[in-house]
Amino acid sequence: MTGTINEKQGIPEGMVLIPEGLFLMGSTKQDIDKLLELDRNIEAVRLDNEIPQREVYLSTYLIDKYSVTNAEYKKLLESKPNIDEVRERYEDANTESICAEFTAMGIPCESMGG
Repeated sequence: MTGTINEKQGIPEGMVLIPEGLFLMGSTKQDIDKLLELDRNIEAVRLDNEIPQREVYLSTYLIDKYSVTNAEYKKLLESKPNIDEVRERYEDANTESICAEFTAMGIPCESMGG
């Protein structure tokens, strides 16, 4: 969806409107230290971009109501050998048709917000 999003436009089924505003992004040094203490397998350098914790402003946006796991997405891609074709079809498809196709492949309908 392009342009400004507002509640009067109607929100597509399976999507949630996230209002504009500030949110905290990242972690504090104390959070990172605690995480590293709990899991010694984590390489500290991988968390360098987490600090400092900062406020970030985001405009209003839409997000899918349901997440798709990596396993579900992999199953979808493996069932459709041409990834560009899959992307084009799902970018233009409505939620109902996506849901029907996912259900036929044995993937839960909620994976696509249906």
